[in-house]
Formats: sequence, structure tokens, C-alpha cells
Amino acid sequence: MLAKLGVAERVHFAGHLDDMTLAQFYNQAATLVCPSLYEGFGIPLLEAMACGCPVVSSRISACLEVAGDCGVYFDPKSTDDMRRALDIAVGEARKSSRIAKGLEKAREYSWDKTAQQTLDAYREAMGCGKNGGQG
Repeated sequence: MLAKLGVAERVHFAGHLDDMTLAQFYNQAATLVCPSLYEGFGIPLLEAMACGCPVVSSRISACLEVAGDCGVYFDPKSTDDMRRALDIAVGEARKSSRIAKGLEKAREYSWDKTAQQTLDAYREAMGCGKNGGQG
């Protein structure tokens, strides 16, 4: 398909990337595009925003929740709408106020906070309370 479209020489499949290399990709990208019909959470959006990478995403609940007003959104079933969103993001480039908002929003999330909230939920379900005691 890539050859048929005449873009095969411009597309590279990177395979698995370690965290450092992935961050380098995000730092150099014009934008992260997340064309998804369903997302459980949207970690790629969060990773991109933490690196100051503009985010273009499907207009679905998980992506809207994670990226908020930092992303440019499109109907995931419309290539024309995706093209419009890409035009906006590429036109704004790295000078967009969305970048600063994305960096700030990404700071709201951390693996430590996630682990603590998960532990609290398990303790609550077991009737132990947040501090592990009875109650």
C-alpha cells in the first residue's frame, strides 16, 4: 500500500522502542497522531504531551479526558476531518499554546500516583482503608 501511494521511502517501521528512544521520537515529531476508535486510557497521548509534542487524536472519550483542551481532535471515521486536524496542528507547530497546556496536564499524572491510587482502591475493597489499618 505504501509503495502504491508513493510514500514507501518516507515511512519507517521502528519496531519496539526503549523509553529514551521513544522520548527522542516524540521530541522530534511534528505531531503524534492517534487514530483510534477505542482507547482504554491514552498513554501515548500523555507521553507525547510530556515531551512537548503536539497531539492530534480521535474525538473519543478516553482521548478527550487525557488530552483535554491540549489536543486537536477529529472524527475517527472521517479522513477529511483527520486531514483538517493535522493541518491545524502542523500549522500551529511547536509554537502552539497547546504545547504548554499539554506539558502542564501531563504533570497531573505519574506512575507513583497511579500505584498509590491502585493500592488505596485495593485496600478500600478489602475494608482496610487507605492507610492499611482496619476501617
